[in-house]
Amino acid sequence: MTKDNLSQQVNIKEINVQYLEDLWQNHPEVINAIGPVNFRFRLARKYFKLGRQYTQNGAPALAKEMFWNAYKTNFFNVRYFWNALV
Repeated sequence: MTKDNLSQQVNIKEINVQYLEDLWQNHPEVINAIGPVNFRFRLARKYFKLGRQYTQNGAPALAKEMFWNAYKTNFFNVRYFWNALV
């Protein structure tokens, strides 16, 4: 993969997280239709993947923020907590 491809991939992941956050804040009827627990797990996974992407691209502060967001969204997953601490 080239550097341009990686930046596009990060942008897509950021946009996905933004869409899910918008749904969470502005459209509770959609959240209720999907199921709040399933939605939170999905959003946490997106935060975690974006955090991994930031780690690989050399942005540790942004990665740590995404890992904490993942843990706060789904505190049942210990992996999210562990990555937020490291």
